[in-house]
Amino acid sequence: MGLSLTASGCSRAFELHRPPFGEDSIMILYHRGAAFRPAVSRVGTTFVATVSIFKEDGHATSLGKLGVFANEEGARVFAVRCATAFIDGDDLPLPPFQLTA
Repeated sequence: MGLSLTASGCSRAFELHRPPFGEDSIMILYHRGAAFRPAVSRVGTTFVATVSIFKEDGHATSLGKLGVFANEEGARVFAVRCATAFIDGDDLPLPPFQLTA
């Protein structure tokens, strides 16, 4: 199953081939020469988006928990949007809703 994502203001489209749930740990994507790995974990009935950005020296920067989503695909797409914004030096997008305690 392919998913085409075009970030606003960006002429590039990412083609994501979604592996079965739980097998996305090997999915490394590149944007402007920077490597990143979006990840989705299931928490109860929701999906949590995270992403790691890899530096050339091998160190990784995690952007933490980016948001909670109703489905895996939405979480994965949002993680990619956050990674590309971070790499481009743009503000990170806001998740579709905020959780309150």
